[in-house]
Amino acid sequence: MSTSMLGLISAMTALIASILGPIVTLTVARRQFNANVLSTNREKWIETFRDRLSELVSLISTASLVRSEWRSQWNAREAIAKDPLFVTAVEKIAYSFTQLTLLTNEEEESHQALLRAIDRAIIHLQNAEASEDDVRNDMDELRHVGRQIIRYEWGRVKRGV
Repeated sequence: MSTSMLGLISAMTALIASILGPIVTLTVARRQFNANVLSTNREKWIETFRDRLSELVSLISTASLVRSEWRSQWNAREAIAKDPLFVTAVEKIAYSFTQLTLLTNEEEESHQALLRAIDRAIIHLQNAEASEDDVRNDMDELRHVGRQIIRYEWGRVKRGV
């Protein structure tokens, strides 16, 4: 090869590198930015999800205690009418349930399992025949499924997905 040919190849290589270098750098930077934004948003979601689920389990526990005071005479509507604190607890349960519903993805099985567990817990709170063990089992199930969801989401954060 002649020197002029080598010079031409060197010049072409430098030209291609000067064009492709910034394009590759921009593409990598854009992907990293998107991964960082996604991870930050997912971390906020996990925090909100954890707080709402913790609040809901706490409220169910409180409502269960109120319910146990009524013993065999339990009537949710009557309890709401007579006890303003219970009304507040019921409102907060509904609020937390709604928030969790909006935070979950109805297409994911673990999220569906969580919503089913919440429904069971609320039904058990309303039902006079449901035992305190039923409600306690519901709360255990909520914590268990919630941990699974959070563990999965933290894995996604760590992977940057």
